[in-house]
Amino acid sequence: MSNSNPAFVAHGKRKLLEYARRFYPQITEEEEALQKALYDFKIDAAKVAFNPRELAERRRDLKTKWRMDHTTAFHLIRDISEKEREDLMKHYTVDIDDMTKREILSFSSAIEQRKFGLLTSFVKFEQLPEVVVLKSNIADEGKDYQQRMILSLRLACLRLGEFESKVLMPKDLIDPVSTSELWNRYMNDPAKGLIAIRQAEAREVQRKRTGSEAGWERVYNETFFPRTSKIRLAIRRLEEAHNYSAIISGEKDPKLKVRIGVLDDVRLEAIQRALSKPEFVTLVTKFKETFSEAEWLKYRALACFAAGTATRVGETMEQGILGIRLRDLNLDRQPPRVLVYDKKTKRRPTGEWNKPLPNITIRTLSDYLAKRYGVANTPESIIKICQEHRDEKLFPETYDHYLKVFREALNAIGLQAVDRPFHSLRHSFVDWMAETELGLNLLAIATLGGWDNIDTMTEHYFGGAAALVDSWALEAYGQKKREPVPFEKGLEEI
Repeated sequence: MSNSNPAFVAHGKRKLLEYARRFYPQITEEEEALQKALYDFKIDAAKVAFNPRELAERRRDLKTKWRMDHTTAFHLIRDISEKEREDLMKHYTVDIDDMTKREILSFSSAIEQRKFGLLTSFVKFEQLPEVVVLKSNIADEGKDYQQRMILSLRLACLRLGEFESKVLMPKDLIDPVSTSELWNRYMNDPAKGLIAIRQAEAREVQRKRTGSEAGWERVYNETFFPRTSKIRLAIRRLEEAHNYSAIISGEKDPKLKVRIGVLDDVRLEAIQRALSKPEFVTLVTKFKETFSEAEWLKYRALACFAAGTATRVGETMEQGILGIRLRDLNLDRQPPRVLVYDKKTKRRPTGEWNKPLPNITIRTLSDYLAKRYGVANTPESIIKICQEHRDEKLFPETYDHYLKVFREALNAIGLQAVDRPFHSLRHSFVDWMAETELGLNLLAIATLGGWDNIDTMTEHYFGGAAALVDSWALEAYGQKKREPVPFEKGLEEI
């Protein structure tokens, strides 16, 4: 033991010798007793991730065992080299009992509840072997993404464990079949499933607010609808890291939609699914039935812009569609283009995306701008408007405003499952493009829609490359023929 403060050295040594006398009275040599006590101290310290307050104050069993304050524990821990700490944590945080598991998943302080990523009562969640494999598998995604996945996985273990009334760890969520069954029960159990809980919460809120439960469905859809995409994605990445084909989440393969269930009536999950062309036409028609002509033209143009360019709306006012100003529209060239400031990536550090505009988007934008500024609907007039009002926003309202309008319209036509309508239109772009002559030319679709990484689109829109291999092979060998469908075919009514 070595420390710059002799007082702490002497006090720490005294506490270790007191421990040795209680637990190893047969050892008479002082140095041997000191080394044995220090060895035990290091093991217990590793079990609490070398957190001195856990060892000296919060854990009652360790507090009684060592009988030292956290300052003494801190100085003893400080003398343990970083390399030795890592080795100790690898050896003493793998085999854990149920009590330890509960500690891993519980919050030990208000600070930890807020940050969620700090040390747990016993060990770091990320030290578990299954989580180490997950972290290694997503090492290329960046530290922020890794941390989000690890925290979401911890939350999944906590929530699903509470539902099952037992301790669940990552290793219990690796098998896709059993996990999907568990997920179905968690979501749709009529007594204590998540949907049932959230519906009860919505009823209670509406009863307190109005004195009656009437209209609770609207409250449920707007506020309490289960949103679990982060948890599902974390489980999916865990399964993939262990070489399983995940079925806990996904959009394209019907087998992957494990949350669909029946309660009093059908409650579909809030997944990011694409709108079909008939559904899209019905949505735009609902705008026409509900709003004035000027508002209908605006919402129609926004819907066609989102579906025709795969552009995010953007939750901040300077990103995505909401950040587009009239000067960003280049209608002089063929095909017309729009400059969008969207997600920044390694390849596009400025976040600038120059996207072509399909005919349906140009047509609906022209109708909207002509009505908005009271000019003739001619190419010359629209170009002039974009020059004269170049600094004005193309769609000036807030994200929340447009989100409310689209959700209400989707609910009205029976598509309550679409929780994030604008992202669903991004999925629609991919589906509709895949039906054209481009087929599964992912490079072309990604370039037109603004995906920087084809792997991302492959994973989240087609369920991974493995799901596409058969289609690629059959088309390449001439064993599968399909009739291309132009992008705008089926949208003529709009």
